[in-house]
Amino acid sequence: MNLQYDDVPRYKQRRVGDNKCKLDVDDIMVMMEYVDLKKIAMPDFVAKNIRQLPSVNPTDVDTYMLAESVGDVKAKVVEMQSDWY
Repeated sequence: MNLQYDDVPRYKQRRVGDNKCKLDVDDIMVMMEYVDLKKIAMPDFVAKNIRQLPSVNPTDVDTYMLAESVGDVKAKVVEMQSDWY
């Protein structure tokens, strides 16, 4: 692919660590800012067959968040139990 821009931010290889997620998000934001400032047209991504997408009702989001919270609490209890004994 022949890019017309020489000043494109480059991908930086990151090692696994505490800041990796934050740095990855920062890299994405830098790229999005670059694309926005240069007014580069990005491709549209769409579902070819919408019936193959999972359906999620807005009320289901609360259920997913509750299940995730319960999972977090269970993990904390297991961690506390292992520290206790």
